Amino acid sequence: MAKMTLAASNPPAPQVIAPGTDNAEIIDLWIHGKSKDTAALYRRVANLLLTTIDKPLQWLTLQDFQYFADTLEKNDLSLSSRRTYISVVKSLQSFGHRTGLIQVNAAAALVT
Repeated sequence: MAKMTLAASNPPAPQVIAPGTDNAEIIDLWIHGKSKDTAALYRRVANLLLTTIDKPLQWLTLQDFQYFADTLEKNDLSLSSRRTYISVVKSLQSFGHRTGLIQVNAAAALVT
């Protein structure tokens, strides 16, 4: 039986964000070109995630994202708002993965 590993079937994306780029700069790159209202929502949710977890984006795990989702529920956000926030977080992680900053998109496994 073949040994299973947690690896992407495709080779990792080349890194297009400079090493050492901090969370704030990554968020700025991610929201670049978005409407004013969308950018404000995305920044607010990203900052809430990073305040709740207190890790660089590259180090976030599925457990971190599940903890964040649980925190949203404990803070009495409506189901609709929680789904929006989770979708925003998944978008941020997808951006990090597409740009090569994040090797595995752990947020992809998070239920919306």
